[in-house]
Amino acid sequence: MKLAFLGDIHGNLAALEAVLREVRKKPVDAIFHVGDVVGYGPHPREVIDLLRREGIEGVRGNHDDRVATGFPVPVGDATDDSIELATVTCRWTRERLGPEELNWIARQPFIRTLSSGRMTLAIFHAHPIDMLTKAHEARGDDFFHEMASYTGADVNVFAHTHRPFWRVVGGRWFVNAGSVGFPGDDNPNPAVVQVELNGGAAVRIQRVDYDRARTATAVHAAGLPAGILRLLGTA
Repeated sequence: MKLAFLGDIHGNLAALEAVLREVRKKPVDAIFHVGDVVGYGPHPREVIDLLRREGIEGVRGNHDDRVATGFPVPVGDATDDSIELATVTCRWTRERLGPEELNWIARQPFIRTLSSGRMTLAIFHAHPIDMLTKAHEARGDDFFHEMASYTGADVNVFAHTHRPFWRVVGGRWFVNAGSVGFPGDDNPNPAVVQVELNGGAAVRIQRVDYDRARTATAVHAAGLPAGILRLLGTA
């Protein structure tokens, strides 16, 4: 079974379309998103519409929760201005989505599991028991052992940090899908991760170029704060 995972799209339609074009070059059995499909980017409705048309399901992220519920779920990083930008854009996003789109977001589960042969795979946004704990490369093995103890899965796929990586701990795979719409590392290109389950697991992280100017133009046209351009890598 070959699967593709899209992390943290964040309303960036141009980036999502570019990634899907790349994935279609070598068809996969299924595509999943790993939460935070909205927030920051200028095309929340269009992103949701595209995911629904393509039958791409996934899990709920913390920005998704804030947009769907209107409650002040924590978003952003206190070390910079992203908390303010996230608050503004989540409110802006919620105002532009109708009941159907908001209900679709709310229906995305916290965690999703699937099986292939003897292997099981779990998908969640950040951590198996919350949407905020960051699973990044610097975490020790004990952290990942704990994650696996909650899911019991052979392969665990998550996002939230916007930085893709994978590693094996205790015979279990941990795959961070990175971000489609808001890369958090030195590479501004959207990430897509493919995982092949074949009695073991094979992971491929790919970066895809896209039309950043199109996203920047849409941010300006939407009247969103200029700081969004920096976060989305389009400044």
